[in-house]
Amino acid sequence: MSSWLITTTTRQCIHVRAQKHRETSTDDEFDEPADPGHSVEEIRIQSQQQQSVRDAVEQLPERCRQLIEMLYFDSKNPSYEVIAQTMQMPVASIGPTRARCLDKLKTVLRRQGIR
Repeated sequence: MSSWLITTTTRQCIHVRAQKHRETSTDDEFDEPADPGHSVEEIRIQSQQQQSVRDAVEQLPERCRQLIEMLYFDSKNPSYEVIAQTMQMPVASIGPTRARCLDKLKTVLRRQGIR
């Protein structure tokens, strides 16, 4: 499962980077193209780091995993109100619960050797 995610993320990063470069470039300037081997390697490393974080999130208790996924991985970017309804918790509890869950995530990442 992780290999397709790494490949997809790598390709998406390359696409976004190329699009950003086109948007910031002007017609009257000529830049040397970036070393594609170097940037692809950086993207691969970043993709592996992202996968490590996702793997660590999977190790969290269900409530923390659900909250972290809704806050940071859900492409719909749900509001705190939607998150509160989904998780059956007060809106005011989301911030403190998020902080505790992120502390747990840091602990898992440290156990994996990721700082």
